[in-house]
Amino acid sequence: LTLADLGADVAVLDWTAGAADETAQAIRRTGREAVALTGDTGDEKTVVEAFATARSVLGEIDVAVACAGVLGAGGPVFEASVEDFEQVMGVNVRGSFLVAREAAKGMRKRRSGAIVLLSSLDGLQAEHGMFSYCTSKGALLNLARAAALDLARDRVTVNCVCPSVTHTP
Repeated sequence: LTLADLGADVAVLDWTAGAADETAQAIRRTGREAVALTGDTGDEKTVVEAFATARSVLGEIDVAVACAGVLGAGGPVFEASVEDFEQVMGVNVRGSFLVAREAAKGMRKRRSGAIVLLSSLDGLQAEHGMFSYCTSKGALLNLARAAALDLARDRVTVNCVCPSVTHTP
């Protein structure tokens, strides 16, 4: 909603249709345009199609925020399952990579844009019993650094925000 309050039209991608619709309706109540999209940000086809829909409905994308994230089952490295690790990495890292990649395509052509990734304080300092989550959030920091270097010449900024515990719906 903050982006809408600042004058932006917003595309919302959530893996629950009801949540995406509710957020889009709240954005529209601010007087801005919004499109609600449903899908898994860790799925390449979903992200590519979401960006195509957002561009066709709202126009070029100036700012992209990748904020999907999951905690996973938790637990120490010696108890972590491959399935949980892959699910956490898929949403938290692959999803952010796909959002950054798709956003960068149009931004590079226009030589303008901003990409924001959400990591966590747990990406900077590991926490006991959160192996998969901390690993994924640490990876996001270097994903942002590498993307920032790759896109700097095209005048596209990439930043990574590392909040602490945050209430999310």
